[in-house]
Amino acid sequence: MRVADAAIDSDAYKLNPLQRIVETGETIRRAPNEPSAQAEFPIMIELASAGMTDYVAIPLSGLDTRNVITIATKAAGGFAEAEIDSLTRLFKLFALHVQRHSELKISENALGAYLGYGAAAKVLEGAIKRGAGDSIRAVIWISDLRNFTKMSDVLAPADMLVLLNAYFEAMASAVAAHGGETLKFIGDGMLAVFPVTVGVAEASRAAVSAAKEAIVSLEASNRTIRVGSDAGGRPVLRAGIVLHEGEVFFGNVGAPDRLDFTQPLTRPAALKRSPRR
Repeated sequence: MRVADAAIDSDAYKLNPLQRIVETGETIRRAPNEPSAQAEFPIMIELASAGMTDYVAIPLSGLDTRNVITIATKAAGGFAEAEIDSLTRLFKLFALHVQRHSELKISENALGAYLGYGAAAKVLEGAIKRGAGDSIRAVIWISDLRNFTKMSDVLAPADMLVLLNAYFEAMASAVAAHGGETLKFIGDGMLAVFPVTVGVAEASRAAVSAAKEAIVSLEASNRTIRVGSDAGGRPVLRAGIVLHEGEVFFGNVGAPDRLDFTQPLTRPAALKRSPRR
């Protein structure tokens, strides 16, 4: 079980049996209708209201994480000891199956964050031979951050990271909201695609809507970001976005022992210098 950073400090997590299990690995069993259990874990109040008479949370040991199975019953008197023993033995066998799927999901999320989920799926399927790949028809998105070089010359690295993150968030969030997929961040540039699954017109409309939304989001970021100085002038985020419909080839390129999953592009990249939005 992996807990998101934002959740670790939340009361919902701190006051939940899961926190103790993740941190200590102990099995927790409580009677939801007991005041002491409700004071210890407020979730017991909800379980008692639902008529639950017994609650048990059993850790499933993994390689470097703890997965947890929780189970509750409405049976009078709760679980019998023999039932708890049977469940514990069953869950130990089940733990190996859970761990396998947990590791697969972790791999999917990690690769998806760095390669994009479409490319990640291909890599996990074994498409890792140099030169291997296939093509799809899509509306291709290439954007860059205007005045990036000038801002890099005058801003501290930490401030530049704030600007880049705000810029990429505005672009990538808009792309995802309209069914596209971000493939790469290249310096201050971003490459994304809107696959043609129904028709070119539909993919084109989605890409244009995403571009409009990205610009609006970028303008909103300009009103909230505080980097630079009033004396030196505060930087303004502006983006150039190129959209082009065509074939995109996904493939592995690189040295025999070091590959990248990439997308060769020519015309969209050449057009990238033209927008001035």
